[in-house]
Amino acid sequence: MNLLRPEKPAWAGPYHGGVTQSLLSTFQTCPLQFYLYAYCGLEETKALEPNLIWGDILHKGLEHLVAGDSIDTATAKMLVYQNKEYPTAPRTYQFSTRNMLKCYPLHKLQSWGGIYTEQHIEQEIELSAKHYCPITKLLLTQTFPVKLRGKVDLVAKDRTKFGDHKGKGKHAPHIDSLREEINQDLQMNLYSYCLGHIEHWYYDVIRIPEAMPRTPTQKVSETPEQWADRIFFTHSDMMNGFPICKAPGLWMYQINHFQPKEENIYYFETTIRPLIHKLQMWWEYVTHPDFDPEDPTFYNAIFYRAPVRNFNPTSTYSFKCRYHSYLIGKEPIENLRQVKSFYPELEEQKCPSKPQ
Repeated sequence: MNLLRPEKPAWAGPYHGGVTQSLLSTFQTCPLQFYLYAYCGLEETKALEPNLIWGDILHKGLEHLVAGDSIDTATAKMLVYQNKEYPTAPRTYQFSTRNMLKCYPLHKLQSWGGIYTEQHIEQEIELSAKHYCPITKLLLTQTFPVKLRGKVDLVAKDRTKFGDHKGKGKHAPHIDSLREEINQDLQMNLYSYCLGHIEHWYYDVIRIPEAMPRTPTQKVSETPEQWADRIFFTHSDMMNGFPICKAPGLWMYQINHFQPKEENIYYFETTIRPLIHKLQMWWEYVTHPDFDPEDPTFYNAIFYRAPVRNFNPTSTYSFKCRYHSYLIGKEPIENLRQVKSFYPELEEQKCPSKPQ
């Protein structure tokens, strides 16, 4: 079996499967890498990034805390989730996420009145596009339905506000930069559009203690719990934000942003819609029965291989892109594993949403 040319695509596509922010972000990086992921259903076997694990664990606790559970109940449910999904996670994660949950400024959400958590969104839109197909040599005009999908962390009961939680490591954005750039965030604009152009956004950035360069290391004599309690409650180094409980503003900052409906529509029309058009063109191209990803003559403005070695010192910290070992010829395609789900965030068991 040729793994590069499976009998049918692994992903159901933009018409039937639906488009998420995650899929759009993956697609815009490199059409070939997206082909490996979405059409072939292949991904790397490398371990999950530790920061993603920590952030997902805390996210589960926030999901329950904001939904109305007590801190003890939310902590207990967070621990159950960690043991189930990440049994080999560093032992400190259990206690650092617990303490961060205790420090979370829940009072800042009181003005929302009622809050629902983990809200699934799905909206079908019709897009019209004209594009030239290099295979058929025809100019195609097509109107096609596309499902926009996602899951929003927080939505006000009166649907006047929504928000998102983000766990960040040592390269967390500076709060001033975040305030300037939040209006250009793809995910927030996509969610705002699907929610009826909600204009009030709440963006949570939570720093991960284990990922910070100036976080004190665990002493030989300390248990993971003792270490977590020390950096959160007793370690004195205010210049670097310790103890964390006395400097929450350095570890958790919430951006309250107002995005007028007109600006959200403009962003959708100039960024999201063209990106979906490009994805639709790509989909029609790679699903054509004559398409051959191993023939260089099929590579063009629709389907191409982005430079594997491409380093931008202002924004990149590694040369390695996705599928790096395969793309440089170090590992065969057989070493890639099958993608389990293209919508994992939409398929997990949902926390009962309750007003806060």
